[in-house]
Amino acid sequence: MLVDETRAFLRKALAGCPRADDAIALGSEFSANAVLHSRSGAPGGTFTVRTEVSEDAYIYIAVEDDGGPWKTRACQIRTGHGLDLVQAVAGPANWGITGDAAGRLVWARLPWPGTDRLERELNTPGVTTPAHPEDDDTGQAELETLAAELTGRGLRAKLITPQGRLPHLEICGLGKPMPPQRVYAQADWYFWPTAERIAASDDVTTAARTIARVLRTDGGTRGA
Repeated sequence: MLVDETRAFLRKALAGCPRADDAIALGSEFSANAVLHSRSGAPGGTFTVRTEVSEDAYIYIAVEDDGGPWKTRACQIRTGHGLDLVQAVAGPANWGITGDAAGRLVWARLPWPGTDRLERELNTPGVTTPAHPEDDDTGQAELETLAAELTGRGLRAKLITPQGRLPHLEICGLGKPMPPQRVYAQADWYFWPTAERIAASDDVTTAARTIARVLRTDGGTRGA
């Protein structure tokens, strides 16, 4: 898929959505980087564009490339803005790069104007949830399911339900001194406190595997 095709695809998929222009700009940026700085730009190379709209909540946009020896300075495209554009449009907590030389995924989450509930509740003290929890999906059931899976993998996962705030898991390794890692469940996804996705809430195995890997490699400091 060429960069022009990315724009055309996103323009059609996101027609009528708030921040559609921002998503198209970021999708173009991600696609151009894939072509210029990964094996996606080689003969026969490809990249995959994904987008998801959570009604009245956010637009998710991601591009997955064919991998290759990316370097930090390689994240500059023809406009010269590089990923500074992504930082400015999405904000520091709402985008990221995952993967390695075998293939990378660059993603961004663009909250709809006035509806960035998840980020507000994760990062702003004193923001409360609705008075009637039954009227709101707090993700507690998904967290309980994940806790059971993590326990089976030799991790300690405790469900925390603070008054007036979103519930979350505090996770740490057994017999290993480290600060607990927080995980939330919202909008059908598991999230780190930075609002970065871990895995879909119906894919508990992948979520648990990812969390276990992070605790073992990062010492449990992610999102602290």
